[in-house]
Amino acid sequence: MISVILTAYNRREYLKYALDSLKIQSVKNFEIVLITNFNFNLEGYKDLNIRQIIINGSIGEFIYHGVMESHGDILVFMDDDDTFTQNKMEYINDIFKNESIGYFHNYAFFMNSKRRFFLPPDFNSSCISIRKNILIPYMKYLNELITGPDSFLYLCALSSKYKSLNKRVYLTYYNDHKDSASDIKNDKTWLLKDLNALQYMKSFFNSDKSLKYLNKLILGIRIKLYLFYGEKFDRGARSSFFQFIEIWLYFFYTYGILDKKLKLMLK
Repeated sequence: MISVILTAYNRREYLKYALDSLKIQSVKNFEIVLITNFNFNLEGYKDLNIRQIIINGSIGEFIYHGVMESHGDILVFMDDDDTFTQNKMEYINDIFKNESIGYFHNYAFFMNSKRRFFLPPDFNSSCISIRKNILIPYMKYLNELITGPDSFLYLCALSSKYKSLNKRVYLTYYNDHKDSASDIKNDKTWLLKDLNALQYMKSFFNSDKSLKYLNKLILGIRIKLYLFYGEKFDRGARSSFFQFIEIWLYFFYTYGILDKKLKLMLK
């Protein structure tokens, strides 16, 4: 069974559209665990298997309660301001029939900007599906998470025995509005929060794959802090010039690092 973990913090204006996209799915064999910090009228969604949990807490606490209350062995994550294509649940159901796959990341249509030709496997929770048993050993850390849930989920998968799949199939509509994560992720305060969260994750993710990916993410944030805000960049943190180039290209193509500020610097 599939459980959709739908989180909504303050933004009730988008939630209707997320639920509407779940209402028209081509298959109905899934449940929805809705975690909010406000009451939402579900009168129009009686045909959905949905229950609401109202709490106050961090994003980690929201997801933690969603996972703990879920009944499915496959978890599909959804942010309140995103929507799904009509066939997403059907596609996810088929993907996880392959018992070797533990993590699946799909691509997204960007609703207010150009389509990205490459997305990293931890881009946006609304593109992520995972086997529940992969998360169980890390629930304590999930509950403490303040930022970076997307990367956390992928790192859990990298630390498991299962295969991870990042496939260019478009099953999510990503709402990149002014308050979305993509619009604030280059803010210095958010970059420092993400950096602290990733450094903390190194204390409990210890597989070679997860540590390698963590180091890439950490180096990428340090590059941004150096380029955008003049923060001291410890060049000794990278193992080689080629790794530097690899990380640079990674963030260039995935997070739009070449914004107006950087373009001016390169003139």
